[in-house]
Amino acid sequence: NIIGYEGIKRKLNQVINHKGRNKVHILIVGAPGTSKTLFLKSLENELIPQGCNFHYVDAATMTKRGLLDYIFDNDDIEILAIDEIDKVDKEHQSVFLNMLESGSLQLTVYKNIKRKEVKSMITIATGNYLDKIIEPLRTRFLPFYLREYTKEQYLSICINMLIKKYGYIDIELAEYIAIETYNNIKPINKRDADR
Repeated sequence: NIIGYEGIKRKLNQVINHKGRNKVHILIVGAPGTSKTLFLKSLENELIPQGCNFHYVDAATMTKRGLLDYIFDNDDIEILAIDEIDKVDKEHQSVFLNMLESGSLQLTVYKNIKRKEVKSMITIATGNYLDKIIEPLRTRFLPFYLREYTKEQYLSICINMLIKKYGYIDIELAEYIAIETYNNIKPINKRDADR
């Protein structure tokens, strides 16, 4: 479902297939509309049917406590996919830092302390803006940067998306929409062609 980025696809495959050995956490960073979420959703669609305990969370809508509760409530998470980690307030990013750094989580509720080991869990996160992620947390990830699409890639993606999504759109109309959005709306974003 994703055009290009072959190097990132290979590295994700290596990380996923070498669980437990040389564990690496991945951060995919790029401008809006460069398929970051699509990477996570494609992994989810491929890995869950294979029996992988894969969990996707949208960090933009989750509080620090919400993430902790989620991880505590779900046992044996193999891969935690965190979308839009850069949207989490910087003071709440410490929960991710502690989790990736120590391999354990700690939650204190009314003088009770709960701990959970997550040493075998791999984290794959996405973000639009690297500077919105605290530096100690950034260093815990292997970052991959998604460049904006070339004109040819953008046109190909938009045309395929429009024809696939809307059965009543023919190739000429799809090409027209793709070219007009590329030429007239900046920064380029395939969502604009859909709109």
